[in-house]
Amino acid sequence: MIERIPIGRRIQEILDEKGAAYLVGFFANRIHFPPQRLLAILHGNLEPSQEDLQQIAKGLGISVARLLQEDLVDEIEHLHELLTTKGDSEASIALAERIAERSLGATERADAYNWVGRAYYAAGKLQEAHDALLRSYRVYETIPTAYQDSERMFRFTRNLSITFGMLLDFNGMAEIVKRAESFTWNDPLKEGATYLTSAVVQSELGHHEEAKRLFLLALTAYREAGNQEYIARVQFNIGQVEYLTENYQNAADYLESSLQDLSPETSYHLDAVEALVKTRIQLRDLDAALQLIQTYEPSLRQRPKELAYLYLFHAYTANDLKRLEDVLAMDIVERDWKTRGYLYLMKHYSELGDSLAVMRYFQLYLQTDTTSSSFEDLFQRRD
Repeated sequence: MIERIPIGRRIQEILDEKGAAYLVGFFANRIHFPPQRLLAILHGNLEPSQEDLQQIAKGLGISVARLLQEDLVDEIEHLHELLTTKGDSEASIALAERIAERSLGATERADAYNWVGRAYYAAGKLQEAHDALLRSYRVYETIPTAYQDSERMFRFTRNLSITFGMLLDFNGMAEIVKRAESFTWNDPLKEGATYLTSAVVQSELGHHEEAKRLFLLALTAYREAGNQEYIARVQFNIGQVEYLTENYQNAADYLESSLQDLSPETSYHLDAVEALVKTRIQLRDLDAALQLIQTYEPSLRQRPKELAYLYLFHAYTANDLKRLEDVLAMDIVERDWKTRGYLYLMKHYSELGDSLAVMRYFQLYLQTDTTSSSFEDLFQRRD
């Protein structure tokens, strides 16, 4: 539960927090401690003795237990239990705040505010959770990059990304994940997750080329990890970006690959089916598109609106008016879409001078009349 900070780093961070009067040389002289021995301890080259710890702790005005983080173990374990068992949320917040008040040094303080953020999040207080997690991250930013503490960076970035996303602040999220990209990751799964988060943010901001670059970096990391499910998810995302930028053949290639490996139990699987159908339609590969719809129709019926859209898009693009009429008659087609479709058919047959067809579709239109935009607008979507 408690992630101990290496003792040399801990001492250095407490000295840094106390300011210029606690520069290493001044501090060593003040407590009559050999400077070279102190430097060796700070750099992790020497394990301090009990006497060293007592002398250093006294000079810092704290107990050895506080220096070694031993005095908060019980409180943190209790907090962890409260959060994992969804216990008293107010008690969790109060305990997390008390832990934060007693924290010393940048890393312990960042850890503490991360606990505070988690406690508020568990209590359903999103803004307070976000503020605490952002404070944790800002404190963590002061820690030298030389430590390359990628485990904490990943945890803080992940938690803060969640609240940024829930608050729909993608510019804020882009700022924090950018720093994580520069880290040297020992775990390709975490490296992939970092690039994936950053890519999704850039895509949401409309920066599609940057999103594609980051998705490809995530794909490389997941391939290194050998995680086939995440490889497929990233391929799906790249396919989506290629579709949005109208590179339809590239989109089809990535989406085909993703569909082969995505688990049918995940929502990504049907997302990939829908995206591939739309891509095939854009490529005018209409037979393949219709075959995909019909193959996956039993599953797509879980999403009736999306299924109706795919059938309508296919019939409209194929200029198959009889098929379009049949689709408009389906129960799964929304009333507004029926109205727009019948107006479209009326206009088409009016231009052909077929008054009987116009009257027939006018009668159907009257049964569904709602205020609508044009039928053609429905298929200008890029989502």
